[in-house]
Amino acid sequence: MQNSLEQQKLLLCISFLNIILILFFVRGCMRPVQLRRQNILNLVNSIGIVSISHLATYFNVSKVTIRADVDILDKSKQLIKMHGCIKSLNFNDDDTSLLFDQKFSFNQKRKFQHEIKNRLSLYALNLVEDNSVIMLDSGTTIYELAVQISKKSRKNLTIVTSSLPICDLLSSISGITLVLLGGKLHQRGRCFIGEEAKAMLVDLEYDKLFLAVDGYHVDYGLTSQYEEEADLKYQMIQQANKVIVLSDHTKFGRHSKYKIVDFDIPDIVITDEQINPEYLKHFAKYKTNLIIVR
Repeated sequence: MQNSLEQQKLLLCISFLNIILILFFVRGCMRPVQLRRQNILNLVNSIGIVSISHLATYFNVSKVTIRADVDILDKSKQLIKMHGCIKSLNFNDDDTSLLFDQKFSFNQKRKFQHEIKNRLSLYALNLVEDNSVIMLDSGTTIYELAVQISKKSRKNLTIVTSSLPICDLLSSISGITLVLLGGKLHQRGRCFIGEEAKAMLVDLEYDKLFLAVDGYHVDYGLTSQYEEEADLKYQMIQQANKVIVLSDHTKFGRHSKYKIVDFDIPDIVITDEQINPEYLKHFAKYKTNLIIVR
């Protein structure tokens, strides 16, 4: 009888300990979730509007997880859930400025719209010719073009670039002569900027410039988030015989702080089929050749 009572006490103790462990585990699991949701709230309120895919990359979780977080925040009326993105309660719909990309590294940006960037770069590859001199701007879409260039044998192709990742990628490819612009290293963009880089461009001339932009707006033109980067891109354009912009649909109708050139300066703009239809009308008014890659 005594043994039975002792066994029951032991079982009760074990059960109690299990409950404590479970509660501790649950609390430990909830803290990161609650912290992430608070961070999502803080981030969106500081920026205005953010896509689900950007948040998933930023917090290193799946889109399913972010959508679950967004559902909670939307139901509690802390944020506004929209198609593919979330919006701050204080967001001004007239504000088309871009801020969010400043928070991401080069490698993180490579993941955004990667399938579309790959399609654009495959099309642009047809415009890269042997026995020519081209300029490859920095940026993740242009980097994808460099990836495609590296897969095909080349003959007497000279590539000028300010991008460290592109230089690293193409430095050992036969048939390619690389010219890397020097200057001040922009760490987040992994590229060189500044007066030294601009000075090197003055004596250069190239057949085609493959350009990346942070925003493409009918009123604000082509823009960049950083002043020195915008200045360098402007100089790149001045030295090019033909300017080709590679940009996915998310960049159109948005603008950053520093203007590069007017809307109609590029000769060719390559984008995807999700571009805002209003921009098809805008481009139809100008000589710029808009190419939609499907």
